[in-house]
Amino acid sequence: MDLVEGVRRDRDLMLTAVTEAKERGLKLAKANAEYYTAKNVRALEMRAEGMPVSIISNVLKGDEKVSEAMFARDCAQVEYDSAREAINAYKLSARLGEQQIAREWGQAGGAV
Repeated sequence: MDLVEGVRRDRDLMLTAVTEAKERGLKLAKANAEYYTAKNVRALEMRAEGMPVSIISNVLKGDEKVSEAMFARDCAQVEYDSAREAINAYKLSARLGEQQIAREWGQAGGAV
């Protein structure tokens, strides 16, 4: 019965991780939009200030507001990726438990 409980626990954890991945995915989308907005606003300001277009993309990387937005976006990406990996880990653990249950039931001739 411990194997069955383990599979159930992994399934529950996986469903929790799916919910968490959705929330983190929404945060990632928002952070991504904020990054591109900050980047585009600053690029337009630089262009209006007379900065050559050819160097704006390089200068943007050092701009404080743009780099803060990029950092927030990158952190949100890491959090989203970790939730997706958790889903995969729980899924794998549940599959391994199911396979072990199948082996044990097969050895017992189907009787438990």
